[in-house]
Amino acid sequence: MGQKGDTVTVKSRVSSPSLSNVSVDLEITVPANSQVTLRTGAGEVTLTGIQRTLDVSTGAGTVRVRDAQGPARIETGAGPHRNGRRHHRL
Repeated sequence: MGQKGDTVTVKSRVSSPSLSNVSVDLEITVPANSQVTLRTGAGEVTLTGIQRTLDVSTGAGTVRVRDAQGPARIETGAGPHRNGRRHHRL
């Protein structure tokens, strides 16, 4: 984890040569008025209560957005996205 100005970066790396049976669970809490950019290779993503710009991209996995108020860009290579409000693209 690192911080540069107002940007906080959280990375998880797997050092195993075989990616089978690898799991990482992260719960990150930010102020509701934060701008959120999230990138993941695979996995389920749930975001709740974001009031500013939301930019989410995952290679594979379900993306759920609840109670968001700002504009959103949601992309998933394989998997559904469920947005509890009208979907806006940046």
